[in-house]
Amino acid sequence: MKTCHRLIYGIGICLAAALLANRVQANGPSEPWFQDGLETAFTLPEQDEIVLWARNSEIALRELLESVQPLPLTRQRDLMAAGIRRIVQESGPTQTELLMRFILNRALKINSILEPGAATARPGTLDQQLRVLTQSARLAIKYYRSDLAYLSGVGIRRVGEDLLRPTAEFAVEYAEQLMQLDASILEASAQYKIAILTLQWLQSDLYRDVNRLAYAPAIERIQRFLDQTPETPTTPDRETVIRIREIILTYQAAMKTLEATVIRSVPQTP
Repeated sequence: MKTCHRLIYGIGICLAAALLANRVQANGPSEPWFQDGLETAFTLPEQDEIVLWARNSEIALRELLESVQPLPLTRQRDLMAAGIRRIVQESGPTQTELLMRFILNRALKINSILEPGAATARPGTLDQQLRVLTQSARLAIKYYRSDLAYLSGVGIRRVGEDLLRPTAEFAVEYAEQLMQLDASILEASAQYKIAILTLQWLQSDLYRDVNRLAYAPAIERIQRFLDQTPETPTTPDRETVIRIREIILTYQAAMKTLEATVIRSVPQTP
């Protein structure tokens, strides 16, 4: 029994060391409120302030989604990006570990990757940007209630001293959504960057879960791949496409190992 405990403890330490060595470094704005969900530094939230922000943000996101509907697509994209940025800024600099803010920050990150220059605009880019912004807003609304429960400790089971919230479930759903988007991207460099980010965020989100050891095979599989894969493409498009296929295969293999361990309890996003 002692040997088994030592083995489990050793696995946990190794996973932690590997993850800390390969954290996603945000390339976007440096303000701390834009880092939540991109990095994994953790500060306990100022609960009253953050709860108020979460409630206001849920309302603001619903109003934002409704208000852009009748507008031209370019205007919709610009207003969605500006609205999400404003909501994140209003949350303050505290790193809250809220899934809602993870989603919104990542939406801004993906949107910046898709942002085309005048000479590099590709067909469908506007649709892809609008899609990631609107889907992210809806997903943030979906996980708003689990965030409130996490902050208040109400309605979430406890394991020891840890709150058991749907972090792994979120990891799987978010990765699925992002990879579906990525499959429609025509520009190889952007597709590669988003696919790599998807793996990094999937790994990091799984590790945040209180049951992280149950997901060790998926975490370790992703880590092995990331250790030998650059974050940005360094080869011509044809070779980059081959690397993208390798990323997809790694993602699919990791998701396969999670099928029996991640139980979905949060209703699917409408």
